[in-house]
Formats: sequence, C-alpha cells, structure tokens
Amino acid sequence: MQYKKNTTRQRLLACAVDEFYQKKKNASMSTIANKAQIAVGNIYNYYENKEALFLAAIEPIETKMDELFKIICYNCPAKKIIEILNETIFPYLVEHRKEVVLMVGYASVKDMDIKNQYYDSVGIEVKKSLDVICVKKGKKLCSTQFSRAVGRCFLSGVFDIVVNTSEEDGAIEVLDRFANFFITHLSRRL
Repeated sequence: MQYKKNTTRQRLLACAVDEFYQKKKNASMSTIANKAQIAVGNIYNYYENKEALFLAAIEPIETKMDELFKIICYNCPAKKIIEILNETIFPYLVEHRKEVVLMVGYASVKDMDIKNQYYDSVGIEVKKSLDVICVKKGKKLCSTQFSRAVGRCFLSGVFDIVVNTSEEDGAIEVLDRFANFFITHLSRRL
C-alpha cells in the first residue's frame, strides 16, 4: 500500500511541475489530477492546497540549494567548490530545469519570494566564508552588503544559465566556466 501511495505522490508531483511550468498561477488542480490519473479530491489527501503542492514540487531543488549553502559554509578551497558544483549540483539543476524555472521565475501561488530567500541565505553563508578568508589573510572583514551582493551575483548567474541554456546547448559547460571564473577570480581578489 505504501508503494502505491509513493508512486501516486511521485506521479502527482511530476504532473504538478508540468502544469505549474506551463500555466503558472493558472495551474489547475483538476488538470493536475487528470494528468496524474487520480480524483481531484485525492490530491488533498497528499497536499493541503495548491500552495503546498507547489512547494512540494520545488522541494528537491531547495534541497540542492541547501547543499550549495553547505559547500559555501564549509569554506572549501575554490577548486573543491567548483568540483562539487560540477559533479553534483549543476547536473541536478540542469536535469530539473523546470523546477528551477518555477522557483526563480514564478515565486509561487501566493507570490512568496523564494528566489530572494535564497539570495539572502547565500549572502549569509558567503559572509561567513569571506570573513574566514579575510581573517586568514589579515584583511578587513567584508561588509554584509558586499557579501550579499557577491552571493546574489553568483546565484543569479547560476539561475540565469540554468533557465536560459538548454542541456543540448551545453548548460553544464557554461555553468562550469561561470563557476570557474567567478569563484577563482573572487578567491584571488580577496
């Protein structure tokens, strides 16, 4: 029984991603239910409302973004950060492009500003990491505004590349070049 419930939930989420991706705020719970081959009322056995379904649909991307924050927070050397991004995070984001588009281009059903929440979170982690680097180099600590701007620039670039560059057009290669440029340049300049 649990297997069937998990399979239904996965099918429901896949259909929700497609519907939200295509219709944004006009996504229809009945269309999602029809595509998932369940009754509309059954959706509510899994999710309280359309907002909860939307948030569940983008939750895997949020998990990957949390991994990105951990990489920044652990203050890995630049080459290690780039390696981790290229091996795990970037391929996942490109593979789940629709969910990224939902997260950054369409805040949510109630216009929660998910993208800016990530910008703020990355800025906080960048501040911690840059402070460690500055202390090691005997330099003045970076301002919060500078750190937030650096985090916002990096994350904005990643999102822009994922949203606007298809896998066929070499999204992974473009992300690699961007991360190499950005992180290497930043680590040299501090």
